[in-house]
Amino acid sequence: MSGVFETAAGAFAVVGVADVLVRTGRDIYSFLSNVADAPEELNRLRESVKETLLLYQASIQCQDDLKTRKAPATPAGAASLLESATKALNRELQSLKLLIAKFKGTKTWSRVKYVLNDTKVNKAIQNLEHAKALLANALTLACR
Repeated sequence: MSGVFETAAGAFAVVGVADVLVRTGRDIYSFLSNVADAPEELNRLRESVKETLLLYQASIQCQDDLKTRKAPATPAGAASLLESATKALNRELQSLKLLIAKFKGTKTWSRVKYVLNDTKVNKAIQNLEHAKALLANALTLACR
């Protein structure tokens, strides 16, 4: 009986992470879109967030499709790869959210650049690209 509750709790946890991840990504994208006079690096970060969210939404759709059509078993470890990639993506978006939360005031680059300097923006882009590659590879294995 406890196995049923553990499965249900796991399903609710996955749905909760998905909801938080998408909402956080949209908040970050919205913030970055509203920064006036943003340099190219900030625009690249904004587009990377957008692409990552689109890829993540595709992974959710793929997982739902697999469940509804009762597809044959996916390769061993594919589910854990998807979970790991999702956690990496969530970690990166949460760290970006913390940086943005420090910012108060008018959204002009002259004010934002103290919170999101070039080093932090480039590191965030690198981490998002890494999370996208992990998720894309996990999707390739799980949803082919």
